[in-house]
This record gives sequence, C-alpha cells and structure tokens, in this order.
Amino acid sequence: MRRNVIVQGGLAFATRRAAAARDGENGLQIMTATQLAARLAGGFLHQVIGEELEFVVARALDAGGFEDIETVRHLPGMTRAVARMLRAAWNADTRLAHAPDGNARIRDLALLENRVREFLAGGARLPMDLRDEARARMQWAPAVLGPVSIMGVHFIEPVWRPIIHDLCAMAPVVWTAPPGADTAWFAGEVRTATAVAATPVQVTCADPQHEVLEAFRWARALIASGQAEPRDIAVCGVSTDEWDEYIVALVQETELPVSFLHGRPCLGTPDGQRCAALADVLLHGLSQARVRRLFALAAGQRTALDSLPRDWLRLPRSASLSSAAEWVRALDQLTFLDTDPRPIVMPLLTLLERGTIAAEEAADAFLRGHAHRLWERAMRSAPAAALELSLRKIRVEDERDACDSVAWAPA
Repeated sequence: MRRNVIVQGGLAFATRRAAAARDGENGLQIMTATQLAARLAGGFLHQVIGEELEFVVARALDAGGFEDIETVRHLPGMTRAVARMLRAAWNADTRLAHAPDGNARIRDLALLENRVREFLAGGARLPMDLRDEARARMQWAPAVLGPVSIMGVHFIEPVWRPIIHDLCAMAPVVWTAPPGADTAWFAGEVRTATAVAATPVQVTCADPQHEVLEAFRWARALIASGQAEPRDIAVCGVSTDEWDEYIVALVQETELPVSFLHGRPCLGTPDGQRCAALADVLLHGLSQARVRRLFALAAGQRTALDSLPRDWLRLPRSASLSSAAEWVRALDQLTFLDTDPRPIVMPLLTLLERGTIAAEEAADAFLRGHAHRLWERAMRSAPAAALELSLRKIRVEDERDACDSVAWAPA
C-alpha cells in the first residue's frame, strides 16, 4: 500500500530514507511539504530553488524602473537580500501584488514579484502558484499519496497549510509532533512525541577554534567508546559562519565524518579556491605569488594552461612581477627546449592585468564546469568589485552523506 511521510529539512529526509532502506519498507514516499505540493501539481513542476531565484531576481533588478530601490539596486548583496525577502513573503503566503498601494517599496517588491514570475523558465513556480496548481488537482490525492503522516515537523509554512487542510478532508493525516510544534491550525490527528530529558554539560572555551576542538573531542569520544555512531551526533550553533572555517580545517586534519547540512562554504572546496585565486588577481593586480597560485589551481581543467611545459615558471621567487611588461622581460631571459609558454601565458596575463572589467573573459579562460558556475553565481549576486565578499557567502551542497555522518548545522 502506498503511503507518505512528510519531514522537515534535509537531515530528516536523509535519515528517514536511510531508516526505510534498512527496514525494507515498500510503498513509502518520503518528502517535504514543498515536494508534496510539487507531486500533486505535476511531475515536471517544482518550486523555484535558490540559484534559479537569484538569477531571475538579478534580471528583474537590472530592468530598473523602481520608485524606492532604484538608487540601491546595484549595491553588493542586493540580489541576495531581495531573494531572501521575497522567499520570506511567499512562505508567509503574502501576495505582494495584492498589498495596499500606499508604500513605494511594496510597489517595487510587487513589480519584482511579477517580473520573477515572468522570467522563470521550465517547470519552476513561485510557492503560491505551485500551491494553487496542487490544490486544483486535489481529487487525485488519495490515489497519488494514500495515507499521510507528518513526522517530527515543528512548523509548516502558511503557504502550504491549505494543501494540508484539503488533504485532511480526503485522506487520513496524522501529525506526530515534537514538543512546542505549531499545530493549532491543523485539522487532523495530532500525536505528541515524547521528549527525552538530558542533563546539559557546560565546557568553557577560549575562542571559536577552541569550541570546535572541544566539540570534535566530544564526538570522537562518543564514537570511540561505542556510545553512539556518527549519525547519532549533531553539533549546532545559532549561527554557523564564525565556526565554519575551523570545522573545515579540523575535518581535513582528523578525517572525522562531518556533514555540513546548511552547505559547505565554497571557499573550502577546490572549485571555490580556483574562483578565489582568480578574484585575488583581478582585484589586487598581478604578482608572482598570485599568478603562481592561480595557474596551479586552474591547471587540469582542459584549458590552454594544460599545454604549458612544467618548468615554465623557472623564475626567481624574489621577483615581484607586478605587471605584464615585467613578466615579458622575465620570460625573455629563460630558454625553453620544448614548448614556448609565452604565446599562451602573455595573452592571459594581459587579460588579468585589466582587472575586474575583464571578469567574465577571465572566467572563460581559467574556469570550467562547477568552478565557472560558482563564478557566475558570485557575479549575479554583486558587482565584480565585491567578488571576495560574494564568494565568501556562497555555499555548496556537501557531498558527504548526512545520514552516516556527524551533523553540523544551524540550531
């Protein structure tokens, strides 16, 4: 018999799926409230995701014509801020187009919402549009979904609640809710999960790095003693930004299996480091150290750099080489037995010397695949002059399986 379990967040999704696989459960569909709406609306539809939303918001801002935000629409971080605000409004089931016209900023946001809807491609939908399409096909819910259980969910955004209301009238819906969950609006059966009492232990630490070290010691002690497996352990904080870099460093040093549920900072990945090296040269100018780093990281991506001989950088490291002209003089003093690197290197160095105005051309020359997509994402979120800040804010999905690792996430 087909049945559905609604969970909240990526960790709950991964752990429930792993438990179903271990127990051999058949006919079970595990999804979030958003995926439930997409399943009812149609198999090729989905809610607009973060990267898609930032792209269309950037296009909407570039079109201009605003009353209140016209003078700030090009500022660094504007795309990200608008995308975050729109998503918050949509999750609260607020239709900006229907808001009162007395506020210029609200009118600007309503214009942005309409442009975003117009610019969306393929099966992407705004949350309220996806919800409405799902409700229009609600007669198929018993056959498509079967009985529905909501497990361990603290809060369901108002935009999805009408779907749950409709489901309660057509199929059994049971919510096994943790203590403190917002269930007052729910019309189905509510079962309260039992909370496990625990005695907190306090540890005094000197700084964030020390806190991370103590957390790793605690997790390793639990695993080594057999009291817990990695999937049973979670480390969390109200905000993760201050600790992320120390977590990344200690994971590499200790090889403790840790999954970044909120996404790994892109600068902690090889592709992110390629982008950072390119941004460093464009923003701060040529130098031998920056060029060495960029060329070393960008090699092996099937670019022109792969044709360079291994010994082309036989230059004294004490030379600063802060301009393309200095590089020409330095390379002219070397003798190359095989491939002459100058026809390859000098056009690239001349391109880099132009700075951030050549950001797109430089990315085409030095980056491929995921690294190039990260660069495009950073360029969409802010002007090229703010590349360092943009790259620092970008997160990428962690490749480590969350259901077999220590969880690191916002509380």
